[in-house]
Amino acid sequence: MNIKEELIKILNQTHTAPFLFIGSGFTRRYLGLPTYLELSQEAGKYASDKKYYFKSLSSKARQHVDSKDNLIAPEIAQLMKDEIDYNFYEQERYHPLIEKHPDVFGETADDNIALSPPITTFFSKLYSKISQFTKGKKNS
Repeated sequence: MNIKEELIKILNQTHTAPFLFIGSGFTRRYLGLPTYLELSQEAGKYASDKKYYFKSLSSKARQHVDSKDNLIAPEIAQLMKDEIDYNFYEQERYHPLIEKHPDVFGETADDNIALSPPITTFFSKLYSKISQFTKGKKNS
């Protein structure tokens, strides 16, 4: 039995619709999007202007988790979020953003919103790349 026949046999044995899971390698390869670690490095630019900031966070993160685990990147992100949350309103470079969006960053805003600038920037770039990718496919 070939793979197509085997797949049809498996799909006929269930009453639910199949779905295809595409891992992060797909968006990395075809859209050129960053890995989780690269996205964390990009977000780090919003947390600090220090040259070796991300390397410093990596060292701190390794003190909290086993470097063999796949938990180093989430730990770096958590450390960064904690610093952004703490420093966001004190850094003058963010004041124009805070003043432009008081509904998001003002006194009554959700305290968990501080990572919005890097996330917003990332999704803007993502949308742009996806738009370019889909336009290219429609025209071909």
